[in-house]
Amino acid sequence: MVKNSIRLPIKSIAMMFLVMVAFASQSLVMAQTQTPTAEVEIVGTVSALTAQTLSIGTQTFNISGAEIKAGVATGKLVKIHATQNAANQWIAREVELAQPTVVQTPSPLTTEEPTPIGEFEITGQVTALSDSVIVIAGHSIDISGAEIKDSLALNERVKVHVSIVDGVWIAREVEAATIPVTGTLTLTPSGQDNGAGHDLNDDHGNNTGSDDNHNDNHGGNNSTDDHGNHGGNNGSDDNSGHGGGNGSGGHGHG
Repeated sequence: MVKNSIRLPIKSIAMMFLVMVAFASQSLVMAQTQTPTAEVEIVGTVSALTAQTLSIGTQTFNISGAEIKAGVATGKLVKIHATQNAANQWIAREVELAQPTVVQTPSPLTTEEPTPIGEFEITGQVTALSDSVIVIAGHSIDISGAEIKDSLALNERVKVHVSIVDGVWIAREVEAATIPVTGTLTLTPSGQDNGAGHDLNDDHGNNTGSDDNHNDNHGGNNSTDDHGNHGGNNGSDDNSGHGGGNGSGGHGHG
């Protein structure tokens, strides 16, 4: 009797331990499955909008927890920063107005390229690639009939123009995604005199300097004009025919 009473708790403990291990393993698998994919940018015209969802064409995005910037409304071109969860739902992090694509035409004109109705752009990293399919953020896109503008490779960031046909993402065009260049641009005004010295084609003489080249139309004050036709004030003219004021002509008539 004593032995049986001891064995029963041991079996119960063993069963509880096995259940706990199985539960922990299942939780780990679920956690790994629900890991969000990389974030992408999606640009398109809003076809429907509620407090919980936003649609571009037939694709719906969950915006319940997203930051919605000013101006977002039905009919507007927007950019969505989103990830796709394990249930293949798109979860938006931020929604903002997008700028239309600018197409360069013969100078000086530029035109804005409208996004076709029902089409959107997705920008993200290539995680899988074949001759007919490209995968971005875990979503397969059919590229069999697309215009491929740049060579494709794994881990490259690309922009794909997509429409949805019977639930399948169909690419119209695939191109490398450009990364904005930031920096400081310094402009130097044209015709600026950079200081005293010898400047070719300098139209205004430098103060307290000498202009020795022959395209100087205005003699500098308190300077020596060696080759010009008009002597500077308070200077001496060495080679011209007419001496400057208050100066002496070296080879001409004073």
